[in-house]
Amino acid sequence: MQYKITTKTPVHIGTGNKYSKAEYIIIGDSLYRISLNKLLATKSNIEKKEFAEDLENPNFRLSNYIKSKNIKPSKIKQYSAKLNSRTPRDLVEQIKVNDMPYIPGSSLKGAIRTAILYDLFSVNDFAKVDKFLNNRNIRKRNKNLDLYFQKKLTNPNKRNLANYSIMKFIQISDTNPINSMEIYCTKSLEVFDRGPWKWYKRRGRDIEVYLESIPENTTLNGTFNCGLNEISSIATTKLGISDKKNILDIENIKEYCYQFSRDLIEHEIEFAIDYNINFLEKFYNKLKRENTVQNPYLKLGHGSGFLAMTMGLKIKKQNPKLYEKIRNSMRGRSSKFEFPKTRKIVVDKNNNPISPIGWVKFDVKEKEEG
Repeated sequence: MQYKITTKTPVHIGTGNKYSKAEYIIIGDSLYRISLNKLLATKSNIEKKEFAEDLENPNFRLSNYIKSKNIKPSKIKQYSAKLNSRTPRDLVEQIKVNDMPYIPGSSLKGAIRTAILYDLFSVNDFAKVDKFLNNRNIRKRNKNLDLYFQKKLTNPNKRNLANYSIMKFIQISDTNPINSMEIYCTKSLEVFDRGPWKWYKRRGRDIEVYLESIPENTTLNGTFNCGLNEISSIATTKLGISDKKNILDIENIKEYCYQFSRDLIEHEIEFAIDYNINFLEKFYNKLKRENTVQNPYLKLGHGSGFLAMTMGLKIKKQNPKLYEKIRNSMRGRSSKFEFPKTRKIVVDKNNNPISPIGWVKFDVKEKEEG
């Protein structure tokens, strides 16, 4: 089958790497990531030494250097991106291949796995989760919880659970790489028990994260393999997971994704109403109207948050006392009146909020021959 992802808002899947002003220049509304190898290839050994010394100067500006040497950015660029924010300090890299961004299949598969588990998770699981939370060793507690959820998708009687997982039969390729990439700034919206929402601050300053991202309204494609057939039916029986093979029905997968995103969107609408966040309420009401079983929404990458990556939302809806216990068990500070109380929001050059980050529409159909 062929799958298609259409980005509703910008999407950032990070590499974990950052770069600073020493590695890029801005011309108009374009940011050019400079290839130091290409730049150094134009220099003599003496000039290379001088350039290395310049880089150690905290006041060094690559843009000024390139301008003073009359170097054309197009000759030494690694790649470029449209700038949709103020001038960044540090930039967080988007995962790329050949300097072109894409969405890894593992990111999509992880979101689908969460949606499947959300459907399988029931009130019968609450007591077990409650028991795990009594373990004060957070690392061991989280490991046990992860193991517990793995067993819902595998043959629980086997040691190597990954080899007996129904998820083995769901194979999702990376998307095609695309030629366009844009720079966005995200800030954390924070709500309070009383008073209007504000941007989250640290030491009196708004926390800003500048991201290389796949732009909104971008379509990416890949292949999606799953489904019930004679081979998979025999295989699931031999693996002892034939009771889970209905998960491989693509229509069921769509339903899992729809139900999870439906509940998450409804929760975000309630959150926006409770704290008078008008732009967020408007955004999610539109998302709610567009969300369908055949083309469900998913949340990917940066800004997904606790509720989009765990069973927390179902627990919050059905067992508030257990959810409060989870909140108390989390590291760091958390607020009794709302958890989580922040949301990652894309802002424009004037710091006006635009939308949450990471929402995509998912579509899958039979691959056309030829």
